[in-house]
Amino acid sequence: MTYCAVCHGEDARGDGPAASALNKQPADLTRLAAKNGGKYPADRVSQTIRGDVDVPAHVRSHLNAF
Repeated sequence: MTYCAVCHGEDARGDGPAASALNKQPADLTRLAAKNGGKYPADRVSQTIRGDVDVPAHVRSHLNAF
């Protein structure tokens, strides 16, 4: 809620209050398993949160708290 909800929303559907200001719609995190052959991509999610995956909206400066 502290770091992700601003963009991804309180329900994780990509509709947070800052979503409209972004060039690309934030991912609907509730659909991650469906988009990954039915398996939740836990490793990729961890890597994204840590800043190990190149996601332009996820710059290390706002993820350093993790």
